Amino acid sequence: LRMYTKVRELGNANSHTRTKEQDTIAYFWEAGSRTLTPPGMWQLLAHYILREYKIEFIEQARIYALMSMAQADTAIATWHVKYLYDTARPETMIRQRGSELRAIGHKVHDDSSWKSLLPTPPFPAYTSGHSGFSMVSARMLALCLGRDDIRFFADATDHVNWPTQLENVRLHWTSLSNAAQQAGDSREYGGIHWEADNTEGLKLGSRIADHVFHHAFSRKG
Repeated sequence: LRMYTKVRELGNANSHTRTKEQDTIAYFWEAGSRTLTPPGMWQLLAHYILREYKIEFIEQARIYALMSMAQADTAIATWHVKYLYDTARPETMIRQRGSELRAIGHKVHDDSSWKSLLPTPPFPAYTSGHSGFSMVSARMLALCLGRDDIRFFADATDHVNWPTQLENVRLHWTSLSNAAQQAGDSREYGGIHWEADNTEGLKLGSRIADHVFHHAFSRKG
């Protein structure tokens, strides 16, 4: 009931509880059609971060290779889980299938007028791809650089889908994991993921990063 209520109130297109900052975060990380996509956003963020370090070209190539492989593994694992559990999106449950959740609370009912802030993707919810891609990328960069507490910033890149909402928008982060957590939270702000989709997606990404880092592209000599 708590997760249902949270996304119904926070992720509603006309939410009274979501802040303007959360609106901006949702649009910033949306990365939908005609964009870099979530993995591409993290490749760009990696470029911003790595250019501040004096790293040899071959080591930079190794870092990008590790991150790319980890992202690919995350895509495989995430979409396997999505179709294994086939969890309906919040918009589907709130608009059309609220009666199925009647057991969790007497106030649960169909609300055909409800709409998510962001466009709801046409595939199952659990787990969140954004959460997985973001944490696997952030964790891999932290492992490669030997630290997570890296302060960095980036300007919004999606001026096609959200030209007004992201005009002159720049976000700042206090660590790599802080950015990954924000990216995962953005899907709840957008009303297209349940909280568990986000939290479990973050765990999945972290574990995959650890495995890939310790088993792929080891240094020679």
